[in-house]
Amino acid sequence: MITLVGVEQVSGFLTKYGAKVYMQSKPNSLVKECVLLNRATAPLKTNILYACTSSELSVLTSGSSVLNILCLDEGNFDDDYWIKIKHNVIVVPAYKETDSKDINHLVNKVRQYLDSYWELSLAQAKLTEILLSGMGLQQIVDTGSELLGNPILVIDISFKVVAYSRTIQSDDIPWQKMTESGYCSYEMIDVMIDDRYEHRYSKFPVYVEAQAMYPYNSQLSGIRIRGKTVGHVSLIECKRPIQECDALLQKFLCEIIACEMQKDSFTSHSKGVMYENFIADLLDGKIKNRRVIKERMKYLDFLKKDIFYILTARLRPEIAVNKPLLYFRDVLETIISGSKCLIYNNDIVALISKSKGEGLSKADFREVIQFLEKHRMIGGLSNSFENVEEAKTFYQQSCKAIELGLRLDSEETLFQYEHYFVYNLFEIAEKQEDLKNFLSPLLFRLMNYDLQNNTDYMGSLYAYLAGGNNLTKAAQVFDIHRNTMNYRIKRIEEILNVNLNDPNVSFILTFSFKLLLFSNYSGSNLTEVLKKLSKL
Repeated sequence: MITLVGVEQVSGFLTKYGAKVYMQSKPNSLVKECVLLNRATAPLKTNILYACTSSELSVLTSGSSVLNILCLDEGNFDDDYWIKIKHNVIVVPAYKETDSKDINHLVNKVRQYLDSYWELSLAQAKLTEILLSGMGLQQIVDTGSELLGNPILVIDISFKVVAYSRTIQSDDIPWQKMTESGYCSYEMIDVMIDDRYEHRYSKFPVYVEAQAMYPYNSQLSGIRIRGKTVGHVSLIECKRPIQECDALLQKFLCEIIACEMQKDSFTSHSKGVMYENFIADLLDGKIKNRRVIKERMKYLDFLKKDIFYILTARLRPEIAVNKPLLYFRDVLETIISGSKCLIYNNDIVALISKSKGEGLSKADFREVIQFLEKHRMIGGLSNSFENVEEAKTFYQQSCKAIELGLRLDSEETLFQYEHYFVYNLFEIAEKQEDLKNFLSPLLFRLMNYDLQNNTDYMGSLYAYLAGGNNLTKAAQVFDIHRNTMNYRIKRIEEILNVNLNDPNVSFILTFSFKLLLFSNYSGSNLTEVLKKLSKL
C-alpha cells in the first residue's frame, strides 16, 4: 500500500540531524518516496522528495512548479535564501555532529522511514484510541511497550517510578528493584544525573549506551505538560534492537502520556498510579518479600489498618456496551471508605483497609449495591485477611464469589465469598466424585414422599433450615400461619424419624440442600424459596 507522508512529518523524523523545514505550499507537501535529484528523470513530480546538496540546487529551473526538497546544507546560503525559495525544503546542516555525513545516508534513512510510516500511523492510532477510551496510564504504557517491542519505565522528575510496562519486562536487577520499590535507588539516581543522561528530558528521544550500573542500552525522551517537564520515558533495549523509526513512536507515546497525566494534577496522578502499580503487583503475586511490601506501604502512606478485603466489580455478562470504567473506579473509591481502586483485567478491583473493630459497615454495602445496580454491574467480596501479601488469593476469592453467585443467585448484585465458600468446596469435589454420593439419604426419603403424596415438604424443610430453624420466617415464605408450618416440621420429623433441633441433623440436611442447589438436582423450587427468604 502506497502511503503519502507530509514533508513536515519527514522533517520531524530528521530532527536529530538538526533539520529545519521551510514550507511554501502545504497542499503540495505529500510525498511517497525519496530520490536523489541528480538521478531523477524529467519531469520532476510534486509527490517525490528530491534529495540534493545545497550546491546542486542550481539545477532547478526558475520555472519549476513547487517541489519537495531534502537539502544537505553545505553553508552556501543564509536563512533568507531558504525563506524565499519557492519550494518546500527540509534543510539539514552538513556540519552538524550527527550521522548526516552525506546525502546518501540521509536518503537511506528517509526511505526507511517512509517504508515504516504506515505501521507508525497504525501504532499512533492505537495509542490515541486507548487515550480517548479512558483506559488509563497503565494500559497506555503496556500498549506502547508492545508496539515498541521493549520494556518501558515512566519516571518523574523526583525519580519516582510513575508507571512501567507489565506485559514486557526486563530481567535486570535495577529494573526489578525500581518496579518493586516504586522509586529509583540512590545508585541509579547518581547514574541518571551523569552527563550521559543529561538529555533524558529531550523533546526527541536520545539513545544512551549501557554502563556498569545499568546493563542495557536505552532510549530516553522527556514528558512535558504545558511546556513544563514532568518526567521522562525510558525504553530499555533488552528484547530487540531499538530501531531509528522507534524514536518517532516513542516521542508520540510521550505526548499521549502527557495528555493522560493532564487529567489530574501530576502529583496526585503520579501517586494514584503508584497505588495502581503496587496493588496490581500484589494481585499478580509478584511481591512476596515483606520488607519490600513494608517499604512501599510506607511510601504510599496507605494500608495502615489491621484487616483487608478485596472487592471486584464488573459489568453484568449480558452488557455489551462500553462503560466508563475509569469513572466508575473513582466513584467506588469515594463510596468505600479506606479503599484504593484500580482497573485490573478489565474489572474494577478495590483493596479495602479497615480496623478490626470497624469492618465493613452496612452503609458501605448499601451504597455499593445501589451503585452497582444503577450501572448494571455485579460485585464479589472476599473474606477478610490480615497479610496484604495474600491479596492474590483473596482477589481470586472475590472473582469466585461472582462466578458462583451468577450460577446460583443470578439476580443478586453483590456476592460475598463467605456465603459461597461451601459451593467452592463442591466445585473442587465434583472433579473427583459424583456429588450425589455425598447427599444425605434422608433427603431422598423426603423427595420420594413428596412425589408419592403430592406434597412439598422439601421446600418447607429447606425454608425452615435456611431461615435458621425459625418457624416464623419459614411460614412467611409460604404465606401461611406459624402453626401450619409447625405442623409441617413435626410431620417431616415423623417421616424422617429425626429431631431437627439436633445440630448435627440440621447441619447434615443443610449441607445436602446446598449440594442440591449447586448440582441443580432440585429444580427451581429451592431457589425460589431462597429468594423469598433473602427478602425477609
